[in-house]
Amino acid sequence: MYISHNIQLSQLLDMNNPFAVLEEVKCNFIHSYPIYEFAEVRLAFSDFMDLMDGNYPGYRRANTKFHDKKHTTDALLAISRLIDGYNINHADKLNVHMVKLALISTIFHDAGYVQTIDDVTGTGAKYTLSHIERSINFLEKYYHKLNFIKKDFESMKNMVNCTGLNVMLNKIKFSSEDEKILGFMLGTADLVGQMSARTYLEKLLHLYKEFKEVYKEYRI
Repeated sequence: MYISHNIQLSQLLDMNNPFAVLEEVKCNFIHSYPIYEFAEVRLAFSDFMDLMDGNYPGYRRANTKFHDKKHTTDALLAISRLIDGYNINHADKLNVHMVKLALISTIFHDAGYVQTIDDVTGTGAKYTLSHIERSINFLEKYYHKLNFIKKDFESMKNMVNCTGLNVMLNKIKFSSEDEKILGFMLGTADLVGQMSARTYLEKLLHLYKEFKEVYKEYRI
């Protein structure tokens, strides 16, 4: 059998195509769970795309160039692979509902960078220091659309809080071991996803500009 040695890893998945990334996430998901369980994740992703494109009620088009669609899809793919790897290596797979909450938390973990329709000054970068809280606030208004309950929101809140670089993880009151594992996975995927991106070094200039806007906003 002939095996080509000319395949480039970058050609296996178009990371610049958000829907191609979502399909890869789905493929990882159905290694362990029924495909119908992916429905809420797909709906949340569609709403995320509307949010970023300025088509979600009450919000402007996203305008941060580092914390953009690709940053989110990079993190989403990373956590889906971490979940898949965990399930392959453990007899007891992660709870499917908790996994869905983790994937949706990842999709909206940086929603706090998106400005509301009446916020017309600067860019969403000015919310760098408060974006986690704003992301959680978005989820609190959103979770009903997926027919989730308050307990589900609390789990997503805990997971999103794991993305804070200065968070005290031992202070988060996780409701279960699966929630804790998935929260830690989200915090890991947020960093690994962006740092493993082929354009990470080039995009650092955009991150610098986002931080520069925070400096101007808070005079720090």
